Amino acid sequence: MNILFTKGVTKKSRGHGLLELIVAVTIITIVLSGLISSFVSMNKFFHKDIKEMREKIDLEEALYFIENQIHNQSRDVEVMEDMVILYMKNDPIIKAIKLIDNNLYMLNGHDSNFPKDNGYKNYIVKDVKKFHIRVVDSLLYLELEGVNGVRARGCYLIRN
Repeated sequence: MNILFTKGVTKKSRGHGLLELIVAVTIITIVLSGLISSFVSMNKFFHKDIKEMREKIDLEEALYFIENQIHNQSRDVEVMEDMVILYMKNDPIIKAIKLIDNNLYMLNGHDSNFPKDNGYKNYIVKDVKKFHIRVVDSLLYLELEGVNGVRARGCYLIRN
């Protein structure tokens, strides 16, 4: 009796193997699609964060460059509505910092030639949406805003 009983219990029933395989493949597909979508979204956030950090670093470096030009290279600073004009110490050179077509430029000119937009110019930083200039007493406040909304601010003492 034990022999007949064990044969009946150990006998496999056919027909459920394909169903089990389909369920297993479905579960694996769901898990893998969840993992892949999480990796893709993390990658997207990572690249967005890196882009914003690079833009912030570029804007801050532009402000450091402007600070160096104001404090170490210029003898006099004149502020206009849309540009900052620097009169250099040792040379008869006039430089102007101005936003032209979403790029911040250093325009160059001489005592007889005031810097013009179509003259010789150097990039300070690209992809700048806003260049805001404000003067309070002898303090110059500059604010740069990148095309992605990142902002950097600087405050400089103007010597007259």
